Amino acid sequence: MNVETFGASLRRERELRKISLAEVAEGTRIHPKYLEAIEKEQFEKLPGLTFLKGYVRAYGDFVGLNVEELMLRLEPLIAHMREEERPPHSSKKKMFVLGLGLVFLVAGVFLFLRGC
Repeated sequence: MNVETFGASLRRERELRKISLAEVAEGTRIHPKYLEAIEKEQFEKLPGLTFLKGYVRAYGDFVGLNVEELMLRLEPLIAHMREEERPPHSSKKKMFVLGLGLVFLVAGVFLFLRGC
């Protein structure tokens, strides 16, 4: 079973309507390289998730797609991207930061008491 990806479905819908990528770029004022990245699902080439949402909304509107349905289909992809952006949980890093804070606190108290 071949499941069509989000980007491939956008490209297919655009091509079914005989709209070129250049026409979408001109009509939406979105650079063609970003539109290509969306169709290829290379979202890391976009300036950010907010741009991705706006670009997909404008693309869908220009091509004549149901924008609300399109945004619902995009949401799981965005959620996945946010998961990948999260730094891994590191207790060693937290302990280092807490230890460093404690050192500065003790040094500050020492300097304060020394000045009194």
